Amino acid sequence: MAEAKVQRRLAAISAADVVGYSRLMREDETGTLAQLKSLREELLDPKVIEYGGRIVKTTGDGMLIEFPSAVGAVQHASDVQLAITRRNADTAASQRMEIRIGINVGDVIVDGEDLFGDGVNLAARLEGLAEPGGVCVSGSVYEQVRYKLDLAFEDMGEQAVKNIDEPVRVYRVGAEDRSGAKMSAPDPQSPSQPDKPSIAVLPFDNLSGDPEQEYFSDGMAEDLITDISKISGLFVVARNSSFAFKGQAIDVKAAAEQLGVRHILEGSVRKMGPKLRVNVQLIDAASGGHVWAERYDGDMEDIFQFQDDIREQIVSALQVSLTPTDKALTEHKQTDSPEAYDLFLKGRAVFYQLSQEHLLEAINFFDAAVELDPNFADAYGYLSFGHFFGWTQMWPEFDNDLERANQLAERAVALDGTSGFALSHLGWVQAWLRRYNQAIENFETALALAPNDAEINANFGQILNYWGNPERGLQMLEKAFSMDKFAPPLWNHFAGMSHLLLHEYDESTDRFQRALERAPMFAPAYLFLACAYVQQDRLDDARGAIKTISEIAPSYNVKEFTRIFPFRNDDVRNELVDSLRKAGLPE
Repeated sequence: MAEAKVQRRLAAISAADVVGYSRLMREDETGTLAQLKSLREELLDPKVIEYGGRIVKTTGDGMLIEFPSAVGAVQHASDVQLAITRRNADTAASQRMEIRIGINVGDVIVDGEDLFGDGVNLAARLEGLAEPGGVCVSGSVYEQVRYKLDLAFEDMGEQAVKNIDEPVRVYRVGAEDRSGAKMSAPDPQSPSQPDKPSIAVLPFDNLSGDPEQEYFSDGMAEDLITDISKISGLFVVARNSSFAFKGQAIDVKAAAEQLGVRHILEGSVRKMGPKLRVNVQLIDAASGGHVWAERYDGDMEDIFQFQDDIREQIVSALQVSLTPTDKALTEHKQTDSPEAYDLFLKGRAVFYQLSQEHLLEAINFFDAAVELDPNFADAYGYLSFGHFFGWTQMWPEFDNDLERANQLAERAVALDGTSGFALSHLGWVQAWLRRYNQAIENFETALALAPNDAEINANFGQILNYWGNPERGLQMLEKAFSMDKFAPPLWNHFAGMSHLLLHEYDESTDRFQRALERAPMFAPAYLFLACAYVQQDRLDDARGAIKTISEIAPSYNVKEFTRIFPFRNDDVRNELVDSLRKAGLPE
C-alpha cells in the first residue's frame, strides 16, 4: 500500500501557558478553574476569533493557536497581555492569573485538526523563555511584523532551546508596561537606522564600449542584490531603489543617506567576447573610505566564481555571520552554464519593457536558456511569467497560455523549492486559475524563505486583495514600499485596489493616479480608477477613464474583466462590475 502523503502548511503558531498553574490549583482548585474559564470565555477565545485565529487544542493550563499571519498572532498576544494586566490590577499578587506566550512562523504537519512539527515545538520553547505576562517571538516572526505594529522589540540574541538543532534568534515583545505607559517602538520610517549591517548595490558601469552589453552589467548587479538579500543578517536595498541611480554621477554619501544604508557597493564590467573584467569596491558612506576593492580578470567560464567571491568578500568585510540556511541559499546555483546564464540575462533585460514585441523576444531567450540547461529554474520562472503576462494582456499569441504558464511555474518550483521567486510566481498563476488555497500557501512559503524581498511582499499584497483580505494586502504593500523607496508604478496600482476594496475611495483614486503618472498605458489601472470614481459620484471622470481604455486596450469589456481578474468573492466582483457598467464599459 502506498504511504499517505504528509500534509504540511506554513502557519503562525502561538503557544500560551498559565504561569504557576500548579500552585494556584493547590491553593484554590475551584477558584482557579473558575478564573481560567472566565479568562477564556471573556478574553482569550474572543480575541482569537477577532484576529482570525483557530484554537488547535487546549491542555489544561495551556493553549495552542494557529493564525493566518504573524501580525495577527502578535497583535492578539499583545492585546491579551495588556487586558490581563488590567484585569489583575485589583487582584492580590498571589492570586493573579498570568500567562506566557511564544510565537513562531514555520512549517507544520497537519493531522486532522491538530498540528505537529518543529514549527509548533519552537513556539512552545519560546513560550518557556517569556516572563510572566510577556511574549517572545522568533526571528522569522520579528522580520514579518516589525514594520507593521507599534510595538517595541528587544533582541534577546540567539538562544539554545531544547530539541531544536540550531540556536534561535529571539525577541521580547513590549506593548504597554504595567503602569499603562506605552513603550517606545523603533521608527519604521527611519531608513537611516537599520538594525543590521546595511548595503546598497548600485548598477555596475558598462565599460565594454558597446551599449548592447548593458544587459550584462545590469544583470550582474541585479543578481548580486538577489544573492545577498538571502542573508538574514544583512539589510539590502531593493533593486528598484538601487537602479534609480543608474546613469547618474553619484555622490556616495548622498546616495547612502537617501537609501538608508551605511555601505555602498559600486562596480564596473568589461566584457569583450569571452574575456571578462569586473571591478568592485565597497565604500563606507560615512567616511567615504574604501572597505574593500578587488579586480577580477578571466573568461565567461569564471563568472560564477567571481559572483561567489564578491558575495563572500561582502560578508567578510561587514562581519556578517551566516546561518546554515543563509549558507545553503546563497551557495545554491541556478545554472552551471555560462551560455545559458548569458541568454537568461538578455531575456530578463528585454522582458521588463513589457511590450508584445519585447515579451516574445524575451521568451525566445528563455527558451534557448532552458534548452542549454533544462534544470535552470529561474529561466522557467520567467518563461511562466512571460506566458502569463501575455495572456492577461489578451495578445493573440498568448490566447491559451494560462495553463502553459502554470506548467512552467510548477517546473521551476520542482527544480528549486527554495526559490521565493519561483514559488511566488507559481502562486500568482494559481490565483488566476482560481486555485486560491494553493496560491496563498505558496506565497506564505515564499515569504518565509525571503521575508525581505520587496517584490514578493508586494505581489502577495495583490493576491490577498483578490483573496478577499485587502487589509492584510495593504499591510504587505506598505512593507514593500518601506523596503523599496523607488517602487514600480504597478505597486501603487495594487495599493489602489486595496483601498478600493476597503471603501477608502480618496486614497484609492490617489494611488491609481500615481501609478498612471508613471505608466500611462497600463489599462487595468484605468479600470479600477473608473470604479473608484463611480463610488465618489464622479461619473464624468469614470467615463473618461473608460474612454481611455477603449483607446489603448479596446478588447476590454465586462466579460473579459470577469474572466481575467480573479476575485474570489462574488459580491466584490459583482460590485466592481456594476461600477464598470455605470462608467460605460461595454458588455
